[in-house]
Amino acid sequence: MTEIAKNIFAKATIIFLSLYILFPVCSFGQTTHISGKVSDSLPNEPISFANVFFKGTTQGVRADMDGNYKIATEKAVDTLSVTFLGYKTVNMKLKRGQTQVINISMHLDQFELNAVEIKAGENPADILMRKVVEHRDKNDRENIKAYE
Repeated sequence: MTEIAKNIFAKATIIFLSLYILFPVCSFGQTTHISGKVSDSLPNEPISFANVFFKGTTQGVRADMDGNYKIATEKAVDTLSVTFLGYKTVNMKLKRGQTQVINISMHLDQFELNAVEIKAGENPADILMRKVVEHRDKNDRENIKAYE
């Protein structure tokens, strides 16, 4: 190899190794940090223990007693979901690789149930007891040959 080729090869090797070493460091800087508070929209009171998670993943947390939460991920996520029984699910868009404070206001999920009519009928236990009394003689242990 000529001196010029060796020089070019050495510079290319240094550049390649520098990129190889620095690339993992850059990827660790892509952590998305989210914090905030989950509250009810009308009385603006905190919703304790609401489920907060990154949509499409199994990574999530539960808000504390005061509705506060903190969650972080290195995964490429773009939506934060919040659920709680009796409330509509909230989906919030995220900015990847940034620290954000997102306060979430949830609305009640109101729905009407159909009316149920309960009619009193004869107690099934009464029917069973009548049959037991009717067959009392047939089931007497004195009349059964195989009874021991």
